Amino acid sequence: KFNIEKNHKKRRLFKRNGFIYDMFLSKDKLVWLEEKLETQQLCYVPRSEIDKFKGISAKEIRCQAPVIFPQSLRILGSRTERDKKGQEQLAELWLQKTDETLLGDQYSILAWNPDTLALKKFHDPYHGKALSLAFNKQGMFIAYADSNSHFIRHFDAGGRCLDEQLLGNMVDKLFNNSNDQIVMGLWRQEGVLLVRSNLLPSAKTACKGHDEPTSPLQVSMRYPQAT
Repeated sequence: KFNIEKNHKKRRLFKRNGFIYDMFLSKDKLVWLEEKLETQQLCYVPRSEIDKFKGISAKEIRCQAPVIFPQSLRILGSRTERDKKGQEQLAELWLQKTDETLLGDQYSILAWNPDTLALKKFHDPYHGKALSLAFNKQGMFIAYADSNSHFIRHFDAGGRCLDEQLLGNMVDKLFNNSNDQIVMGLWRQEGVLLVRSNLLPSAKTACKGHDEPTSPLQVSMRYPQAT
């Protein structure tokens, strides 16, 4: 159920028969990722309908980019912009699309624009399984996993990989930051530790290729001659 509270009054807007992962406000839309049975899709409703403070008809809700299992979508992060009042609004929603196959999972990164509704693929030639994504003054950072470790890649505004840094911890999530710092949550035995730093302890290295996480069985199926 989607509800709104205004001037201490609550109103039910609409109901969806699916699981809602997260919600975002763009310039003119309320956006969310939902899952129902084997289907996931991006959905949105105009903010002008929400501002009416009354129930919203199902015909006002639009959905796009549906994927059906064994394909799946997961939110990596978002790029935001500030409006005239200084409030952050969604400018791009970044997702990871996974395609499960017998020879291993295949990953791709997608960026969705809520203004144009365009969905574009982000090309990273060095591969790896994306875990989370965030922006700061220095550009875009994506946390990845390979078969042995977690690491962070730094990209410029044009999407070119500038460098990468190996992490000695398991990354849970990266967070946007208005300065030049990297803010991330790291898995610890006692819980998630929030770290904020503009200088990670590991050295920066040139971007290089990584294998995605996989299992010995999938490796043997992919390279039968090696077994």
